[in-house]
Amino acid sequence: MIIIFLYNFLLLFLCPLVVIYFLFQSIFINKRRGGLLRKLGFYSKNDQFENTIVIHCVSVGEILSAIPFINKISQMFKKNIILTTTTQTGWKIANEKLKNTVKKIEFFPFDFPFAVLSFINIYSPRCIIITETELWPNVIFFSKLKKIPLFVINGRISDRSFPRYKKLRWFFRKFLDYPFFLMQGELDKERIIEIGAIQEKVIVTGNIKYDFMLEDQKFKREDFGLSNNDLVVIAGSTHNGEEEIILQTFKELKNNFKNLKLIIAPRHPERFGIVENLMKEKGFKYTLRIENKFTEEVMLLNTIGELKIFYSLCDIAFVGGSLVNIGGHNIIEPAVFEKPVIFGPYMHNFRDISESFLKNGGALQVNEETISKKLLELLSNSELRKAMGKKAKEIVLKNSGSLEKTLNFILDKLDVRENNQ
Repeated sequence: MIIIFLYNFLLLFLCPLVVIYFLFQSIFINKRRGGLLRKLGFYSKNDQFENTIVIHCVSVGEILSAIPFINKISQMFKKNIILTTTTQTGWKIANEKLKNTVKKIEFFPFDFPFAVLSFINIYSPRCIIITETELWPNVIFFSKLKKIPLFVINGRISDRSFPRYKKLRWFFRKFLDYPFFLMQGELDKERIIEIGAIQEKVIVTGNIKYDFMLEDQKFKREDFGLSNNDLVVIAGSTHNGEEEIILQTFKELKNNFKNLKLIIAPRHPERFGIVENLMKEKGFKYTLRIENKFTEEVMLLNTIGELKIFYSLCDIAFVGGSLVNIGGHNIIEPAVFEKPVIFGPYMHNFRDISESFLKNGGALQVNEETISKKLLELLSNSELRKAMGKKAKEIVLKNSGSLEKTLNFILDKLDVRENNQ
């Protein structure tokens, strides 16, 4: 109790500064825009529901990866789901994809005690399910106080965050005895236990991203002016510093492959304009996805939530956040369409997945010096592309099943089965 008291005393002391900071962000940073009052716990009686299942996904990536899980559990609990997110872009994509699947889409409260209590009192959760690993002390504390089961699913502890958590182990161990942790791999399990979780409450269920199958959702090449003879490379989820490398590499390879096309998808919407200006400066003929025009040399995918389906169009997929020290992004998305995958040296956020793909021949790892050479090899060899794509898909199929394991564990702990909902 002393720890939570001191934590909340510090939070309340800093509250005005925190509010000013997030108000500034909401004005100047698009993805943070919206929901500030609701994040502070300001709800009306019209928001009130009973016996809900709260599922929290931080932003777009977590929401899209959790769609099969949300669809399944929503059917079981008659759509009595409150889906929460943190960012404006996450809220927008949740409304586009899941508005008719869940009861309500809401912003997750800041970890101020009054905001968390207001949220819990309004939505009366039967349980709270948090995707990935979001460790909020007041959310955990008040869930325990009110005996609300709390599950962290698809949990992982990255190489970057683990040392920080370890330094604060004295703090987190006061809270981590309550949630159930369903972790992606054995190393994640070991790490969360080392930070303070109880071993009996931690299991490995695998990565639900392997269950994100999209074969029934495909675009047709002709819809974008692409022929079957075109060689299409998609650079997905790119970050600052990567687009210049990709565009320069594309320019070099274009000399060898006149039918080469590039689709480039920046990770963050606020960078769409920056990348467009970069293409103008470099003299590329480009189109914008939002204009629905045929692809010339390059298409800028300046929409949210479409990248996963766009992977169905490509011959080769580069997954960004990996040539610069971000930690990489989800390589499973192109793999479900049997696409060969390449990525850079910085894949620590997807360590186990990337190592599995490399070990089994479903992906190639490149750096700024070798990306042009590796792409040249793949573009020149259709059989190699086909073989890599097939192996990538096999890895996905071999590792699927996490969704069912996760659902079964939660239902067992809630003592619930579908036939009695």
